[in-house]
Amino acid sequence: MAFNILQKISVCSSSGFLKRSWGDDCVVYATESRETHLLNLPCALVLERVEEGPTSFTSLIRELRDLTGCSDEKEVNKLLHEVISSLIKIGLIQVHEEVF
Repeated sequence: MAFNILQKISVCSSSGFLKRSWGDDCVVYATESRETHLLNLPCALVLERVEEGPTSFTSLIRELRDLTGCSDEKEVNKLLHEVISSLIKIGLIQVHEEVF
């Protein structure tokens, strides 16, 4: 799945979830699927930012770069795509086109 900077990421409106975080650990219970997921730190960071409101790829790339300390734009972009794909797959976030 390909994403672009003109898209926004937001929490899925159709699914609810319960989240518990402590330290670097984060567990999410998806109420619709009745599944529990252990999120790694990058996934937890993206979910936390998206919970605050719809956000952009550009903003998330900057935050992941800071989190990982990686200056390689390709690597950070790849990581963000993997994180977003994972969170979409478990039904927590959605990606949509920005409306101008």
